[in-house]
Amino acid sequence: MSEEQLTIVASGQKVLADHHNQLVTTVGEDFVPRNLTGTPTASIGDLGSSLFPWKNVQFTGNLIENGSVIDTGLAMRESNLILNGKQNIDRSPNFVEVVASSTSAKISAGGANPNLDLIINGNSVALTTDFTFTSLITAPASNNTASVNDVAYTDQNFTKTEGEHGDTFITIDGVGTEITNRDQEIHVFSHGAGPEYFLAFIDIPNNRLISFKRGIAGSEREEITNNDVITLLSGNYLFLEDTLVVPFTNTVFPVFQPTDPTSPGTGDIYFNTQSKRWKRFNGTIWENKNIHWLGYAILDSVETEATVSNDFDFNWSPENETDVQFVDSDTVRIITKKLSVSGIRHEAQENFGQTIQLSVDREAGVGETSDTLYYIYADNTLTFRFSDKAPRPTDKKRGFYHPSKYWRCIGFVFNNSSSNINFFTVKNRIYEYGDVLRFNTVIGTALTRFEFLDVPNFLSFAIGTLSIDSGAGGNTVEVFVQYLGSSSAFRFGFFSTPDAQNQVIFTINIPIQNSTMQFLRDVIPGATSAIQISGIHTGEL
Repeated sequence: MSEEQLTIVASGQKVLADHHNQLVTTVGEDFVPRNLTGTPTASIGDLGSSLFPWKNVQFTGNLIENGSVIDTGLAMRESNLILNGKQNIDRSPNFVEVVASSTSAKISAGGANPNLDLIINGNSVALTTDFTFTSLITAPASNNTASVNDVAYTDQNFTKTEGEHGDTFITIDGVGTEITNRDQEIHVFSHGAGPEYFLAFIDIPNNRLISFKRGIAGSEREEITNNDVITLLSGNYLFLEDTLVVPFTNTVFPVFQPTDPTSPGTGDIYFNTQSKRWKRFNGTIWENKNIHWLGYAILDSVETEATVSNDFDFNWSPENETDVQFVDSDTVRIITKKLSVSGIRHEAQENFGQTIQLSVDREAGVGETSDTLYYIYADNTLTFRFSDKAPRPTDKKRGFYHPSKYWRCIGFVFNNSSSNINFFTVKNRIYEYGDVLRFNTVIGTALTRFEFLDVPNFLSFAIGTLSIDSGAGGNTVEVFVQYLGSSSAFRFGFFSTPDAQNQVIFTINIPIQNSTMQFLRDVIPGATSAIQISGIHTGEL
């Protein structure tokens, strides 16, 4: 067979038919590596070499690495990657570190730590010793703050994710000139006692910060109240050349676009999505650079305060075939069929699943609180736990992940006012809550057009689905949805055919926050229609 011992023939010895047939049998089935004596041996040898590579590989099955199927789409990976480096137990990166009491940041690599393995412009390189970025730029010491200007903010839980989900933002006033001078740019800010660090786009014409990434650099998202002070910090973005000796830093957030930015400053860096190259402005022209972005350091007006390591380019996959089942008021059962977490694929068949309890299986430091939404996370060992920390929107990791760990969110439960998990049902990995929220109304013929209908507070945060049933007449012209007390801006709209004669149901995924939801209805007079929120669920996580 393909794994049998091959016969070694000595000089002058006849090659028998059996020897020849051994070779035929071996290459006719699985082709395995062997040592020089013909013995099958694992993990030795290569197909081709750097001097004599194979030209093409054709196959119809899977590529498998250490038992995990590789997404063949990744064969077309970008030419700049962070493959491995110093990491936490959950596999999240922490190779960029603060150098205490300084304006420096350090890449930890080699020695007691793993090498930092990179691909830069298609070339594999490995940083095997620590590397320090020095003389980083500090933040302004004055005229560097703004105040929250939203009376609806009173330290509610939903303010922790304001800016991250949906069309939400932080309205500001009392804005210092150091912030106004950076209009239409992305910068790092701090807020609260922690403090919390976050990235935000500055929108001075509309007096707001679009805080698209909250709780970065290991900080916790914090609740916001009106008149809270927000402080501008300095983000220093760290790049390393493929020689591993030449650093580049810049305080302009790197952008990804197909054309050169206009009005650049010397030292600005961006990624050209057409040429797949990092480019740096040398004061005269944009030049290609063999560099890669590793992370960033956050400085106040004195020193380095925190750092962020950019994500690893693992074999990220959206694969998720898990069910979460209600067991009792404290317990859920999780049945995993296929699930990819931080690049590691898990598969199980005919399994009864694992049960976890809200009273016991929580993230360290997270308590059990009533009227709270708890997210269920899986780590790379398929250990499950509850957390009150909302996942980030999907990004290169191709799934909903914990804000600071490589834990994948696979569902959530609502812990009600009695500290009991609300009953829910599972339909094709969609988690529907029959008693978290149930609201129905029928609009009578005497109803005035453009009338508002308010739904009171019900959840602190969820990704949900709103269904609007036009009723048998099908005469709903349009329905707009907005949140009161959350910048009072429109969020979503529905449209239907004005002369529809049959019942029409509209559905849209929306972020649901702990503020009054408002429906603006435009109904053809004389018609009967209904607006219904039929359940809150996650969609496919």
